Amino acid sequence: MRLDLVGKRFGWLKVQEEMEPNEHGHSMFLCECGCGKKKIIRGHNLKNGSVTSCGCKRKRVNDFLWKNKNEDHILLLPDFDRHTYIY
Repeated sequence: MRLDLVGKRFGWLKVQEEMEPNEHGHSMFLCECGCGKKKIIRGHNLKNGSVTSCGCKRKRVNDFLWKNKNEDHILLLPDFDRHTYIY
């Protein structure tokens, strides 16, 4: 089944264009992250929510948690139309 994801947003990623299928025949898409980095991602991973950024989101969360490891906190990360809350 062909996925038409061009122009759609998944977390911090916006799908720019469909690429050639990978060696297993899976749909692949070129996405641009909110940080500006571009990455090719499997369509299934976009649809099921397992990939929502180029990796910068995880790095930001880890950096924040490491710097504030002895504090109770709520971390707000911009998620375009909504916020991501990390407790």
